[in-house]
Amino acid sequence: TIDGGHLAERCQLFVIVALGESILASGVAFGHQHAWHAAELASFAIGFVGSVAMWWMYFDTSSKEAAHVIEHSSDPGRIGARFHYTHVILVAGIIVSAVADELVIADGEHHAQWAQVGALLGGPAIYLFGNALFKQVVFGFLPQSHMGGLAVLALLAFAAPHMSIFALGAAITAVMGSVAGLEGVWRRREIRHRPAH
Repeated sequence: TIDGGHLAERCQLFVIVALGESILASGVAFGHQHAWHAAELASFAIGFVGSVAMWWMYFDTSSKEAAHVIEHSSDPGRIGARFHYTHVILVAGIIVSAVADELVIADGEHHAQWAQVGALLGGPAIYLFGNALFKQVVFGFLPQSHMGGLAVLALLAFAAPHMSIFALGAAITAVMGSVAGLEGVWRRREIRHRPAH
């Protein structure tokens, strides 16, 4: 038997700390730039907006709902473990995305090489996958917005070698923002049409 609210709160703190460290790392990389022109500011903005999109995707699913699902499960220990392990994937995605943000800031004008493409696409893909699993635990199904986002990231892999790191980073941030927005619309509709108790 576990306290669903306590577990959900602790997992949220891990995500908050990871996202905060990611933004801090981007700020440090930005601070090391010799000049703060429009290109450098845009590169930093890409990473920051990407972090906001990840925050939005995760925290739009409330702690209250997650806690409710765990506490009302017939086997709260099992579902709590699944809930907890999805956060390992989420934090891994945030860490890899932080590396990608630093690449966009430091080498944005260069052509994307496969090692860089791996970080640029891998971090958001890991995060989307982990977030989809998290919502599957909470709501009982994988969100189509996340599956669509993963499909678009896979398609971007084919175009990536022909793009600059900056352009690829901007495209990936657009995908993450779109997924967060679509998920937000779905959540509002779901809440609006939920039967009153």
